[in-house]
This record gives sequence, structure tokens and C-alpha cells, in this order.
Amino acid sequence: MWKTDKTTPAWYGAETGHCVPLDISNPDVVDWMVEIFVEGESGAIDSKMDAVALDNFDLDNSHEAAGVFSSDGVWTEKWKSNKDWTESVLFWLERFYSLVDSRLAVIPNFTMHAGSRAFDDPSVLRLCNASDAHVDESGFTDWAEGLTCGDEFSTLMYHMQNQKDHNKGYYSINEFEPDALNTSSSRLYVVASYLMGSSDQTAIWLGNIQGYGALIAEYPELELDVGTPLSPAKLQDDGSWIHEFSSAAVFVDPTNCDAPIAKITRK
Repeated sequence: MWKTDKTTPAWYGAETGHCVPLDISNPDVVDWMVEIFVEGESGAIDSKMDAVALDNFDLDNSHEAAGVFSSDGVWTEKWKSNKDWTESVLFWLERFYSLVDSRLAVIPNFTMHAGSRAFDDPSVLRLCNASDAHVDESGFTDWAEGLTCGDEFSTLMYHMQNQKDHNKGYYSINEFEPDALNTSSSRLYVVASYLMGSSDQTAIWLGNIQGYGALIAEYPELELDVGTPLSPAKLQDDGSWIHEFSSAAVFVDPTNCDAPIAKITRK
């Protein structure tokens, strides 16, 4: 894939030289990737893996791909709009998922970028239908920019419930600035928010920005034993949420983004 100048490859961000930008809209490319990376020697199946992770899975054309050259040098412009790019990404994923055919779990690291879309966007629902779980790198901290609140919080709750209803996983990464990470109230808000939609197919991580190489610290908020859920989380008339567990009640009020509230009360 090339940019509009027809000379610059549409590299993924600054990762030039090793992440070759192949034409994701070409079915032969998808088939080849499955043959090599899934079915081939030392591929995922041969290596006894049970899942394929797709990092930096982006529905937006952030690296400005415009078109491709054929083998005989003919230029074809393929991505005139962000909508064109989204359709190609979803085509790639849906074909890949179909070819993998349940032999491995397919798990994109997918997150909305710059508020370009919400979890109830039709394109996001297509992505979820063509995967077994996904990683949400913005989590409940919006890439360390602030705690998830307001309508965004409710949309995320409904998304987690939808994943649960369809037997699909949701893995929440929560990055903090150092001062916030060391604040119990911030950690409690994230853990309580996660517990609103958690299931046996969800997972949570807390840590510093891009600190994925380290094991998660033993934060006391993660050690709280809330027991088993007694019923689904409920949205209250005032916009707050409550989730009753056998050993605790979890409360989150995300309505005031300047001061969102969370409580976990032991029974």
C-alpha cells in the first residue's frame, strides 16, 4: 500500500522497514497470511498456539494508505475516504476469521482512536462478530488522559454486556500517569467500573503508560473479594450504576466527569 504520492509506503506510524504494508483488500493476500502465519511450518497451529493476536488493529486510515500498484505497475486508487479503509479492514478480518474457522481464537487489540467512533458503531459490531475477544487499550483511563465517564461509560458498559451475551471476551488495559496510578481512588474507580461488566471471559490490567512488560502489581483494589455476581449490573435513574455480588456491592457514579465516584462495600 502506498500514500497519495505513489512513492511512500503507507507504513504503520514510525514503524518503517519491517512492517510491510500489504494490500489488505486483496483476498489473495489474506489467504497467503493464513497459509504462512496460521497453517505454515512454525505457524500458530504448528506451534500449538490457541490464539492469534492482532496488534494495533485500527479501523481508521491513520497511516494514509491511498492505493496499490499491480504487478505490471498499474496504479489503482483504493482508499479515497476513511469509510473505504474501514471496509477493507473489516473485509480482511472477516475473511481471516472465516479461514481460521475456529481453530484458533482471533483477538484484535482494538480501541477507538480520538473519539472517531463508539462501541455501538456498526463497524465495531462487525469487528466483534469476526473475532473471539478484543483488547481495549484505552480501558477506563482513556490512555491515561482521564477516567471514563458520562455517556462514554454507559456505552462501554453495554458493549461489555454485548460481548458477554455473545460468549466473547473483553480485555481491559488501563494506563495511568504515575501520580494517578499511586492514587487509591483512581485505581478503585477503574476496578469498580470493570466489575460492572466483568465475566469469566474478561480480564483487567493496570500499570504505567506502555508498561506492559511488567507483571501487574499487587494493588489492594485488585485483591478485593466481591464473590460471585447475583444479577447483571443495573443503571439507576440518576445515571449511576450498581452491581450486587455475593460478598460486596459495587457502585459507580460516572455522571460528573470532574469527580466520578466509585465504592465497593463489603457485605
